[in-house]
Amino acid sequence: MANKKNSKEKSERSFSNSILGTLGILSKNKQKTFNQEWDKFTSFQKARSIINHQEDISLEFLAEDLVNPTTITENETDVSVDVPEMDSEDSQPRPKTQILYEEPVIRRPWFIIFISIVHIIMLCVEIIKNKGFQSFSVNPWFGPSVSVLIDLGAKYEPKMKDGQYYRFVTPIFLHVGILHLLMNLFFQWKGGKQLETTFGIIRTIIIYFVSGIGGVLASTVFLPYMLQVGPSGSLYGIFAVLFCDLFHSWKEIESPRLTLFKMILVIIISFGTGLLPSVDNFAHLGGFLTGTFSGLILLPNIRLRKSRGILVLISFLFLGTYFGVGFYLFFKNANALSSCKFCKYITCLPIKSWCDSVDIPVGHEKTDIE
Repeated sequence: MANKKNSKEKSERSFSNSILGTLGILSKNKQKTFNQEWDKFTSFQKARSIINHQEDISLEFLAEDLVNPTTITENETDVSVDVPEMDSEDSQPRPKTQILYEEPVIRRPWFIIFISIVHIIMLCVEIIKNKGFQSFSVNPWFGPSVSVLIDLGAKYEPKMKDGQYYRFVTPIFLHVGILHLLMNLFFQWKGGKQLETTFGIIRTIIIYFVSGIGGVLASTVFLPYMLQVGPSGSLYGIFAVLFCDLFHSWKEIESPRLTLFKMILVIIISFGTGLLPSVDNFAHLGGFLTGTFSGLILLPNIRLRKSRGILVLISFLFLGTYFGVGFYLFFKNANALSSCKFCKYITCLPIKSWCDSVDIPVGHEKTDIE
């Protein structure tokens, strides 16, 4: 009896050690992959995306006897736990448990990389077409002339009214100069990379262009007499989606208040620069609004349980109303500022002559930077 009892205790210890060894291997493998201890994952962007979208863990129970020991390959870990038979009459032989762990695929921000390269190429085309840079007094952003921007597709209402509707899209790819490009590339990489690596390329493309077109449309309705180039409507849409994600995952993110403070600070600084001459806050606001409601429709983790369907419906209604009313005002040649006198102060400060460019007539357009 004593030998039988010792054999049973030895078997139980062997089983416990096998389980602990298995967990240790998996934990070590995850720690090596993500450069962070598994039990210290607190960031939503890392842990939630790994758990919900990328990790594939399957348990397969086999009715065979002892097989191969633990093997580790480059892309997966195959862990075999050998469980001996118990001596108790009531106990049944436990099958071997095989845990298959596949390492998650790390998403690359291919779209953000691609669109950034396009922006750089287009600025080079602008400079070549302009045969150099304009003087600092004409373009302090180190870029081309206004006529070159018009030729390459800037928002220019007279040509848009003549049927060049592609100008609702092409301003997204243009910049007024090198400084303008560098500033937007920085924010595009910071925000766009986070969005695409977390939620994927398709959602990012849709949000990027819906927000960009929404920003151009708002600029066309409120500032029809100003030229406009730049992707800041798209960038504001990206930041709007990240705001939604932050509030939805507040309890899952490490230091959410600090993250919120940083995001609000970026928005305040960017909106403040929009009060300077020739910078368009209406494009910023339009991109932020359309980005918010696009995110509520597209992002898989933004759910309010039973309210999910209502939230999606409201978002579709808002976007439909936004674009419907916007294009109606555009084709009716309506200038929203004529009906809303104070609205112009959203994009300029009433000091010196900063708001003069908002009211200039067609034929005397100035460049509007996003």
